[in-house]
Amino acid sequence: MNKKRTDKIILAALAGCLLMPAASCTKENTYITPVSEDYSSEDWIEEVSSRNYFYAVTPFTGDLCPSFILQADGLKKLYADSRFVQDFTTADLLMKIRNPGAGVKMTVSMQPGEINGAYNYTAAVPEELKDSAFIYVYLPVNWNYRALSQWQASRLVNLLWNISFDGQPVETYQQAFICRTVHDVAFDCSLNELEDEAFFQLIQAYMKDMGSFPAWFTEKNEFSYTANALAAGYIDEHSPLVDRLKQEVIADGYVSNLISIASKTDEPYIESIKAFSYLMQKYGLRYTIHFSHDLQYIRTIDDVFACRQGYCAELSCAFASWCLNQAIRVKLFFIPGHVYPFIELPSGALYPWDPTQMCHTEEYPDFTQSRDELFAETDRNFEQVEKVSMERFQSHYAALQAGEPGYSVLDVAAVRKYLPSFNIHEGYRNSQTRAAQDRPIRFVAAPK
Repeated sequence: MNKKRTDKIILAALAGCLLMPAASCTKENTYITPVSEDYSSEDWIEEVSSRNYFYAVTPFTGDLCPSFILQADGLKKLYADSRFVQDFTTADLLMKIRNPGAGVKMTVSMQPGEINGAYNYTAAVPEELKDSAFIYVYLPVNWNYRALSQWQASRLVNLLWNISFDGQPVETYQQAFICRTVHDVAFDCSLNELEDEAFFQLIQAYMKDMGSFPAWFTEKNEFSYTANALAAGYIDEHSPLVDRLKQEVIADGYVSNLISIASKTDEPYIESIKAFSYLMQKYGLRYTIHFSHDLQYIRTIDDVFACRQGYCAELSCAFASWCLNQAIRVKLFFIPGHVYPFIELPSGALYPWDPTQMCHTEEYPDFTQSRDELFAETDRNFEQVEKVSMERFQSHYAALQAGEPGYSVLDVAAVRKYLPSFNIHEGYRNSQTRAAQDRPIRFVAAPK
C-alpha cells in the first residue's frame, strides 16, 4: 500500500542523546508487508532519514548531499580532536523502527540502486532498549562514490530495504530522497535558540569539545560553524585543463617556464601567480555567484574557465588547483562573507592574491594589441590586485590571530590525505567502499 508522510529528522547525538524532530519535505514511500504468524502485519519502519551537515542546516535537512557524504569520513579524521565532529558527522542513514523486542535479531538488507550498492547487516536489539516503543538504527550505506562524485543535477532517488526479524521477512520499505547535485555545498551555518532550542542547548554543552573545528557563538548568541574543509573536494590539481593552461601561457610568451619544485626563491612563485592572472584576463573571467535554492553551487576550474565566470569560492578553488599542480603551498582564507587564497613563499612571507578582485577590474586588455603593450597592461592589473589583496590581508590576518569569530584558514595540502578532490581515483573509491562494509549497524536511544 502507499502512504504519504511528512519526513522528519530525529536529531541524534551518537553519545546517546536524541532530540526534537525538524520538518522536511513530503515524499512518497511504498510499503509491502507480508502477513506473518509471529509478527503483526503493521508497518514496522517509520522513516529513514539523512544526517548530512551535522543535522544543523535546516533548509535541506533530510536530503542526501554528495558533497558531505563523499567527505564525511575525511572530516572525522581531519578533526579527530573534536567530539562535536565525531558525534555529529556520518554518511550513514538513520532508521526509525517499531521495537520488535530486546534480543530479536534484526536483519536489514539494502538493495542496490542508482547511488548505492547492496549491503546486509544483522544485529540483536539491545536489552537496554526493551522498554522503548521505537528504536533508532544507524545504517551504513555502500555508497556508489563514482555516481555521487559525478551527480550533476538534484533529483529524487529511491532507496529500498528488506527487513527480517529472527530470520523471518516482515517488511519491504522504499523511501524517496532528494539527492542534491555534487556541486551543492554549505560551508557555513548559523542556528539560534528559537530555531531549535533542544539542539541549541546540546551545542552549548559541546562547545568545550569543539577542538580545532571552527565553531563559535556570535554576539547575538547564535551558534555558527564553518565547514570550510569541504572546499577541498572542488580543488582539482590533476585536471588536464591545468596542464593545458600552463602550456598556453608559455606558448603566448608571457612566461618562458613555470615553477619547479626545486625553486628556492620567491620570484618563480610570484611569476606563477602572474601567469594565472594573465589567463584570467585572457579568458575574460567575471564575477557571478550561484546558489542552488538554499545552498552554494560550486564549479571546478574546468567550468570556471569554460563559463568564464565565478565567485570567490569557485575562483579560490580554481587558483588552488593551479597552485597545487605546481607544488605551491596554498591556503584558503575564510573571512565573514568571503574567501580568498594566499601562498607561503620560500622566504617565509605570506603572499595573498584575491582572484575575485581581478574579476572586478573595470576593463580587461585588448588581446589583439602588441605583445609588449598587452603584457604591460595585464601586469598593471595584476599589481593593482596584488596591492588591494595585501592591504586587506593585513587586517584580516590580524583578526585571525586575535581569534575573532568567522576567520579561519584551510591548508589545502595538509588536508589532502583526508579530503581528496571529487575527481577521485578508483583506489580511493574502493577503500571507501571497504570502510563502509566494515562498519556495523548502531542502535541509539529514543528521543527524550
